[in-house]
Amino acid sequence: MDKNILYETAKILIEKIESAKEMEEIWLTYKDVSNNLYRNAGISIEP
Repeated sequence: MDKNILYETAKILIEKIESAKEMEEIWLTYKDVSNNLYRNAGISIEP
């Protein structure tokens, strides 16, 4: 996996964790990751 994709995905997960009030609120879907990677880093992971 590209290190930049891994780094950007980790940032998305950290944002989700920081904004969650409980662990049950942490959901990371393919669509979330795909949209955020494209918006924040210009990386497209669409098949």
